[in-house]
Amino acid sequence: AEAMRLLPARDQQKGILDQLEVDTSPWQSINSISDLDAARLRIGEDLVVKSIRDGYDGKGQWLVRGDDDGGIPGDAYGAIIAERRIDFSRELSLIGARFEDGSAVFYPLVENYHQSGMLRYTLAPARDIDALQDSAESMLRRIMDSLDYVGVMAMECFHAGDGLLVNELAPRVHNSGHWTQAGADISQFDLHLFAMLDRPVRELPEPRGVTLMLNLIGCQWNPTWQSLPGIQCWWYGKSWRENRKLGHINLNASDEPGVLQSCERLMATLDPFHQEMLGLAMERLSQD
Repeated sequence: AEAMRLLPARDQQKGILDQLEVDTSPWQSINSISDLDAARLRIGEDLVVKSIRDGYDGKGQWLVRGDDDGGIPGDAYGAIIAERRIDFSRELSLIGARFEDGSAVFYPLVENYHQSGMLRYTLAPARDIDALQDSAESMLRRIMDSLDYVGVMAMECFHAGDGLLVNELAPRVHNSGHWTQAGADISQFDLHLFAMLDRPVRELPEPRGVTLMLNLIGCQWNPTWQSLPGIQCWWYGKSWRENRKLGHINLNASDEPGVLQSCERLMATLDPFHQEMLGLAMERLSQD
């Protein structure tokens, strides 16, 4: 309950990270244009301004560069924060679960690709994470312990330099953990229930091969998706709306060439926008 009270507010979330000495982008609350000017001097000229509450999937966010205010509406002041815009190499996220006895388990770090503030695809597990996994787990464990949290929590990070900066926390199952439905022996949803019901797992969740999770955004249902080998489709049954997440597809195989084969079968069933997103994911999978 404490996590649900604190974490949805970005200023409180950032305050917790600072208090726990968990690395995050420098930030400050913005109540007026003069605060924004002060943030440019203290934090940096390139800022990301975010709504304190209810901003997600690119909503309630503005990029501020130099003297440009990014088009922030006047009535937003007093309910926004500014963060330094981070030059990062990739976006990673960690899903973990804490149990009532204080024990915790984690999935491997995964790599995410966002466009216009919305997650487009996730690759699991991320490559070259040996030097980052322990650090990420320590950060998320510190956060969950401080809140006496029980259940699944997600931590989105920027990989900047040799380390991680926490971008956002989500006290729940998370879009970047949907890959676990096909790519792990225990999904994040099952793990959340195990934690809530105080049924600690005997072994760590075991990843299965390589998984690509592709979000389905503002598209129409295609029954062909259900019959393609190596592909698992989850359709949410929501009403259609532009830029709304309506489902996701998990593509899982024992190795990256196997996932690429499933991608090729899926490609012809997608609209041009999702073909572009899948193409970007395939390029990433093909990189050495």
